[in-house]
Amino acid sequence: MDSGSYNGDGNYPPNYSIHEKYFFGWQTPRNIGNTPSVLTISAAGSTNHTAYQLNTANTLQSATTTGVNYYIENRQQSGWDTHLPGHGLLVWYVNYSQTVWDNNEPNNTVTIKAGEMVGNVKVQGIYDNIGKTDSLGFTLKLVIPEKYNWTDLYKDYAHVVMQKSCPFDIHNFSGWCMVTSTFYSQYLNNVTNRLIKTEVVEGEENTVLLKDVYYKGYDLKLKFKPGNALEPLVEMDDQVAGTTGEAFGTIYGDGKLRISQPSLYTSYFNTCQNYVIQYVSFNVLNKDGSSYGNVGTFISLFEWISDAEAEKLKEQGY
Repeated sequence: MDSGSYNGDGNYPPNYSIHEKYFFGWQTPRNIGNTPSVLTISAAGSTNHTAYQLNTANTLQSATTTGVNYYIENRQQSGWDTHLPGHGLLVWYVNYSQTVWDNNEPNNTVTIKAGEMVGNVKVQGIYDNIGKTDSLGFTLKLVIPEKYNWTDLYKDYAHVVMQKSCPFDIHNFSGWCMVTSTFYSQYLNNVTNRLIKTEVVEGEENTVLLKDVYYKGYDLKLKFKPGNALEPLVEMDDQVAGTTGEAFGTIYGDGKLRISQPSLYTSYFNTCQNYVIQYVSFNVLNKDGSSYGNVGTFISLFEWISDAEAEKLKEQGY
C-alpha cells in the first residue's frame, strides 16, 4: 500500500476500496435494495463519500459474509486517486470466503467455465526485482467435485518455476572458460577442472570454438540457439575430440575418439550467469565407418569467467 504500486511512479497509493474500508470498520456502504432509484455518489476521498452494496438478498451484508456482493463507488482523478489510469463509476465484484482469507489465498483462483477445457493464468514478475540466481515457483491446483476427479489419469496440479532470462550476446560466451566434466574424472588422471580459451567463430552464426576441451589440439564447435528464451539450447555436430591412444593407451577402431550430443538429454545455456550444461557421448568407429563401440555419456559444465578470474586460477595451477 505505502509503495503506491504503479501510481505516480510509486508515490501515490490510491484510496482503499469501499469493501476494504467496510472490512476495517472505517465506512459502511448503503444497500441499494430492490427499489429503482436515482443515486448521487460522491467521489472516494471526499468528505461526504458515499458507496453502495448490491446483492441478491437486497439487504446490507457484513463485509465478511460468505458469498458474492457488488460494491459501487465513484473514483475520480483527484487527491490520492490523482494518478489512477481512469475515472468514473467503479463496480467491485467481491466473492468473500473466510477459509480463503484465513489461508492467505485471496485473488488467486481462476474459474474454468462449464464447457471450457482451458483456464488462462497470467503471472506478472518485475524483471528488475528478480535476481540472476532466483528461482520463483508456485503450484496450480485444479479444484473439482469428487465425482469428476480424473487424477487417476492426470495429475490435478502443475508446478510452475520462473527464472530470469537476460539478453543474449554471443560475445559473453568467448574468452576464458572453466570446464568441469565427468569425462575428466573418469579418463584424465587427477583432472577435475580445466581452464580453456574460447572464441566466436566468424561467419558461423552464434557459434563458439572451444579450444583443447578434452585433449590438446582438438577444438570443438558449439552452436547456441537463442530464438526461444524458454528453450535456450545448444547444439554440437559430431566431431573428433581426441585419439583412443590418449584416452585408453592403445588404438581401437580407426583410432579416433568421436564426440556427439545425444538427443535424449537437453543441453542448454544460461544468459544471466554465462554457462552451458552439455551432455556428450563418446564413441569409436571402425575404419570402414561401422561402430566399434560406445564409451559412454558424460556431462560437462562450461563457465565463462573474466580475465582477472582466469589469472587467479592460472596462479593456482590451472
